[in-house]
Amino acid sequence: ARAFGGAVPTEREFERWLTRDAGLSRIEARAVMRSGLKGLWSLRDAGGAITTDAEVIAAMARTARRISALI
Repeated sequence: ARAFGGAVPTEREFERWLTRDAGLSRIEARAVMRSGLKGLWSLRDAGGAITTDAEVIAAMARTARRISALI
């Protein structure tokens, strides 16, 4: 089943999906919504929740796996 049934999700629905289904933290989800995957790199650069390249890559991989499972 598709995550949003073919409809364009609202911002709130997309954030909920990123946190619940894609496994991102709320901070990570908002960074992705604001700046795409570059937002995760920004968190690392700003000393946020993600502090290493390995954590950024792990978050991206987690998200990609979950998205692939839904398609």
